[in-house]
Amino acid sequence: MPDLVQFGYCSRRILVQESADITWLGLYSLVEQSGMRGLSLMRVPELDKLTEMVNSHSPDVLLLSSVGRKVEILPLLHQLSDIMTYHPLLHIVVLLKQEMPHLSSLLYGFGVATIFSQPPSMKALTDQLGASPSRLVRKKARPLTPQERNVAKSLLMGYSVSRLARVSGKNVRTVSTQKQSVIQKLNMNNPGELQVLGGRLMATE
Repeated sequence: MPDLVQFGYCSRRILVQESADITWLGLYSLVEQSGMRGLSLMRVPELDKLTEMVNSHSPDVLLLSSVGRKVEILPLLHQLSDIMTYHPLLHIVVLLKQEMPHLSSLLYGFGVATIFSQPPSMKALTDQLGASPSRLVRKKARPLTPQERNVAKSLLMGYSVSRLARVSGKNVRTVSTQKQSVIQKLNMNNPGELQVLGGRLMATE
């Protein structure tokens, strides 16, 4: 199965991050069975090349099809942070294979627009891949600012506020304020939940 498949004249570009050949084949078959036309499906097997492929091909939709199983969350957040800096309107769809508290809110905060935590129906998925931008479901949570994304990434990796302030050259009070904003946007009740989530992600990976 080639890593680029077109269905008729290409009017929408969909970039799929998927390392497993059989899953890529299944997505191709799903789109083929749906009868959708005007789509170009491109595949990037390696997560570390995701930002490069988005910059090169400027897709309309980014589909992450194995988050929590084949795709590690912390490296993915670094990629999403870079992508959202230069492609803030990119529609990102995630098929979440492993759910844990606050993970969906975290992904929404890093720019994901739609999350399926259960296998979606063919119609639900193809609606997200083929709908016009005006009909796409928008984000269900407030996205983090670039500064807040950097704070969130560092805290998830175990940095303390004081260490992050020292490394970034910022005032401790500034970093603490940004941390509080991150917690509120991710719908967390207290700062400890962010550290717990980070510990679970690192343990999983």
